[in-house]
Amino acid sequence: MIKENTITEERTLHTADAPPYNDPSHADYTRETIKSTHINTSKPYFGKLSDIQIQLSTKIHNRRSSLQYKIKRNSINWITKMSSTLDTSSSHNKFSFITAVKVAWLLQKKNKKSTFNRRLSFSVQIKEEPPVYKPSEKLHPAIVATMEHPPITAESLKELSVFSLCKCLQIRHDLLVDPNLSFKPRTISKKHENAKLYWEHLDMLIKKFMLDYQTGAKMSAQLERILINLFKELSAILVSLINPFPPQISASFVWHWPSFVTEPVILNLLNPEKIMKGLALGTFDIDCTFKFLYGIIGPICPEPAKEMAKLVTLKEYTMALELCFVVLEMIKLDCANKTLHYLRPYLIETGIRMEWRVFSQRIRDEEIDLSSIRDWLAITWKQMGPATSFIDVYRAAFVNLVTNTRGCVPDDELHPDIFPVSLQYDEKRLKNQMAHEFQNVIVIALLMMPYRIIAGHKAKRKDLMKLKERYADILNEASISNKRVPCLYLATQACKMANKLIMEKKADNDFIIKQSKYWSSWISHNLRSESAVYKLLHKRIRGNMIKVLAYRPEKGDEHVDKLYTFVQGFRDHVTIGLDEEIIQLGTKLLVVANYNLRIFGSLYTHMVPCIRGHVHNV
Repeated sequence: MIKENTITEERTLHTADAPPYNDPSHADYTRETIKSTHINTSKPYFGKLSDIQIQLSTKIHNRRSSLQYKIKRNSINWITKMSSTLDTSSSHNKFSFITAVKVAWLLQKKNKKSTFNRRLSFSVQIKEEPPVYKPSEKLHPAIVATMEHPPITAESLKELSVFSLCKCLQIRHDLLVDPNLSFKPRTISKKHENAKLYWEHLDMLIKKFMLDYQTGAKMSAQLERILINLFKELSAILVSLINPFPPQISASFVWHWPSFVTEPVILNLLNPEKIMKGLALGTFDIDCTFKFLYGIIGPICPEPAKEMAKLVTLKEYTMALELCFVVLEMIKLDCANKTLHYLRPYLIETGIRMEWRVFSQRIRDEEIDLSSIRDWLAITWKQMGPATSFIDVYRAAFVNLVTNTRGCVPDDELHPDIFPVSLQYDEKRLKNQMAHEFQNVIVIALLMMPYRIIAGHKAKRKDLMKLKERYADILNEASISNKRVPCLYLATQACKMANKLIMEKKADNDFIIKQSKYWSSWISHNLRSESAVYKLLHKRIRGNMIKVLAYRPEKGDEHVDKLYTFVQGFRDHVTIGLDEEIIQLGTKLLVVANYNLRIFGSLYTHMVPCIRGHVHNV
């Protein structure tokens, strides 16, 4: 937590009057979980972006395959080795049970890689002789008209500024559930295609100008406009990186920015008008300009600076500029991630006051209708009875947002599609991610049911853990090879393990096959939300989730360990072996529910009489 004497008011970070920022779909950056939570401020700043060397080397290899540049084999091996050491574990990987069992048994896993604590390093194999320039086909005028600005601009990077981070309420909610949240470039094929066209077109214009310049020809108007915009954006990005951290936390980070590089120096050396005039008169020193860029990038990430020098030596100026822009974007991303993690406690705590202020203003402006909150709580209150306390109704209604979704319950049992406006920043998380996790727990319980029933009282917890690991291995292998996993094969694993436990002699193969076919059919039937077994599991696991929301740790207790003991206290035969899944999902629900109560508890209390009166009308 940041001390009050360090940051006392939101206006310190210029957020007091800022409107809410809701992560638009067209944003250039998305957020993803990373593993590392510790920020080491004692070591040199940059060199923690293992994804960068993969991105940069892939860009150069793919974008310039027609040239005589190839990625060094040892560099590829190095990147592969580094990538293989990254952590790919994620709670989302457990969705494999749902996807594989309910959708043709095909796992679609999302591997996530850490972006911290890695050293940026890649290399480009360069031929001694430069490639021969060949003009490409003439591009469509409509496409050319959109290519006057580089794909990475100072405006697009504003999303990563401290101001944008602090005014974004959505980020505060995401950080609450996921402490390891990290920015990464949004992988949009259209954006990448436009970037490819831009740099290829610029490369064509520059090389054509280099050939024509020897005959005394002037620079084309289009190339002049592109270069002016390019150097304007490059200057603006560099100026924004002089002090990338807010003053309150800048002392906590080592920042290897050259002391001689100030804003006046940048604006003078990269002045577009001076550069254009120098190019026209033949007095522009391009090597000096790139040396200036090396001097900035070199102390922060030396390897790309060396590669830029190699490219300039071969007169591949476009590739050098592209590499410069990509590296600056990654530096900006890393600065944003460091700031995000350092300010996490502050952002979460001040988010309570900020969200309530914004919400209250929208109520006064009549932009919000509170009827969704009233109807959401009234439906659950009617089911539980008028004598039920508000807090019990709130917990049950909150869990219903996750458990009462299409696919979790039969269509004829679905509640009306009402989502409270007070949970707008958690809607996708609750209705999609956590609803899938809840389905996941049910499917895991169904897959382990044959073992439980066959083994009876001899069933062992460690066998259930082994069975879950076995299923994970099978589905992971199927995902890699893009194959289907028959339900019969999964049922066979449970039958073999159970019979090995209860039979003195090895079970006959024909018996195992016959038994597995029965349980395969049983699992397939009960995966339907209409089946009695599915409904029973749904009811039991939902009840456990409500009990987790009622958990209140004592001061000084370890939260996770205490919660684990708490879950074990009320588990039944059906949920044995599902402690980990229940705790993971229950903890997320508990955190979101408590945070929502801290923000809107007074509003809910004020609305209780209105909600009670509306119960009979639901």
